[in-house]
Amino acid sequence: MKIAVINFSGNVGKSTVVRHMLAPRMPHAQVRAIESINSDETKDATQKTLRGEEFGKLYAWLLSVDDAVVDVGASNVEDFIELMSDYAGSQDIFDLYVVPTVPDAKQQKDTRSTIEELAAFDVEPSKIRLLFNRAKKNSVLSDEFAPLFEYHKRARTFVLNQQAVLMQSPAYSAAGAAGKTVSELAASRDELKAKLSTITDPDERFEWTQLLADSALAAGVSAQIDRAYLALLD
Repeated sequence: MKIAVINFSGNVGKSTVVRHMLAPRMPHAQVRAIESINSDETKDATQKTLRGEEFGKLYAWLLSVDDAVVDVGASNVEDFIELMSDYAGSQDIFDLYVVPTVPDAKQQKDTRSTIEELAAFDVEPSKIRLLFNRAKKNSVLSDEFAPLFEYHKRARTFVLNQQAVLMQSPAYSAAGAAGKTVSELAASRDELKAKLSTITDPDERFEWTQLLADSALAAGVSAQIDRAYLALLD
């Protein structure tokens, strides 16, 4: 499967979605980022970075692999789509176009523009998947993202699944600080317990107990990411 993660807005968590959701659940996929400047603090240093004008090389590479995730940086989206139009049928190289969005009004407006641009380029509606990100706990999704729900009613040019949602959580920053993905932090619980049992210094113990607490938090978030991933691909 080949997935493009794309949005005209630069503050919707695209790189976070790639690092914490898609890459860990697509173990055979290669990840590439197209961006001039990527300010996401969780950017994976192993990613190979391309610029938008190098679409020809990217397209040739995509033809050569079976599984890939391409993180299209906001500053390159316009060039990316324009260059894609130079290669007949190249929009079909991706199985899915994941469009993350957040509750902020500007980002929702940019999300709509992204969907409209993809639809205008004849990307099939079933391939354009909205992913709600940073949703607030106990919020009503249709209220928090009302503009996009209303847009979906009028223009059935994309897939809107209310289960494809990532909740706002400090687990992402905790995982980033630990140099891990959320899933990796969640899986480190037994290792952290074993390490903690060997530490007697109070200050050092506190540091490790904080990591253990973060691991417990990450476990719940990782399960939620699993559900969102399955809904996104459904």
